[in-house]
Amino acid sequence: MVGLGMAFATATAASANVRLSGRIELRAASTSGGEPWAEGGPVKQRDGSGRDLRLAHGVLAIDWQDDEHPLDARLLVHAADDRSGVVDATEAYLRWRPVPDSAWRTSLRAGAFFPEISRESGGLGWTPSLGLSTSAGNAWIGEELRTIGVEARWERAGRFIDSPNDWQISAALFTGNDTAGALLAWRGWAVGDRLTGLRERIELPALPAFQTGGGIADQVPWTNPFREIDGRVGAYLLLGHAHVDGWRSRLWLYDNFGDPSVLRSGQYAWRTRFAHGWVERRWANGTSIALQSLWGSTAMGPRRRLVVDNGYGALSLHVDHAIEHWRWGTRLEWFDVADRDATADDPNAESGRALTLHVTRTVGTWAWVIEAKRIDSRRDARALLGLERRRSDDSVSVAVRRDF
Repeated sequence: MVGLGMAFATATAASANVRLSGRIELRAASTSGGEPWAEGGPVKQRDGSGRDLRLAHGVLAIDWQDDEHPLDARLLVHAADDRSGVVDATEAYLRWRPVPDSAWRTSLRAGAFFPEISRESGGLGWTPSLGLSTSAGNAWIGEELRTIGVEARWERAGRFIDSPNDWQISAALFTGNDTAGALLAWRGWAVGDRLTGLRERIELPALPAFQTGGGIADQVPWTNPFREIDGRVGAYLLLGHAHVDGWRSRLWLYDNFGDPSVLRSGQYAWRTRFAHGWVERRWANGTSIALQSLWGSTAMGPRRRLVVDNGYGALSLHVDHAIEHWRWGTRLEWFDVADRDATADDPNAESGRALTLHVTRTVGTWAWVIEAKRIDSRRDARALLGLERRRSDDSVSVAVRRDF
């Protein structure tokens, strides 16, 4: 990351063509009580008990464009008051994007960046574009995954060849996602919009398995999502399609190729694989319906006896309608984790569902958003912390947002 930052600074100094953009979002929430997961609590959403006014997102993007070559760069800094240190970088990359000479366009990115898979995180820096939160599957990607490597992308625009179809293919090689899976195993799913900084570490629940004599006593009580542990390279393939009639779809096949037997500085590498996809239909009257799913597996520990071996899945149905300056939407979702290992003091099984309603009023660069959410879940590990296995989390959040 230091080398990438120096490259960005050098590129910026070589040209005056620099543009700044950003997003500020202040939010107040009333919730049903309890500490949020980011503070080690059982609440499956970003906001905890009580009412507060907080900085949910402070995003600054520095974009540089070379006037003579098809090169551009981005450094994105994100601030949030529920992050230790408040400010961290979430993206930093260089991109080569030559002018196409056919219906196909090629580009290449190198650095740290979010994969272009989400239909819910269209705001600057992968912030939500539909309400104030994203579905469980999308939220997990923002928390534990980041492409730190090289991605090649090919796009074919149908309008250049009188075709109703647009196609996209992306392939990447990456490092630094070795601990992906730790949050799903030890915290479970969450429904929110928290974005992990590139230098950030996330505290884990104080489970007995991490204590002296526990089944995972070598694990420190936190995870660094973007740390390289086993020296292996991961890969993914992303396919996208859009039709002029309003159909869009994405499919993402991901494998970090981690070696689950490697332990370094109190953190294991995880072998995490999944498929994530969605299909959406949009109509001219502003209505859209989308179905999104994610399913996969994650494992950690010696090969002869995996300490953690989990399957997981998430499914969500989205309905939205936009008219003039208003947008309404609802999201219904289901999620689960299947515990397939025999580590007695580390139960990972979980199941849950959530309902989210949101409405947005936009005037120019300002937006006012209201969101109501209910999450029902069962997680066996809560009993080890003296909590009920089943709980319901309710919240109503109000936010004001400004893009510039």
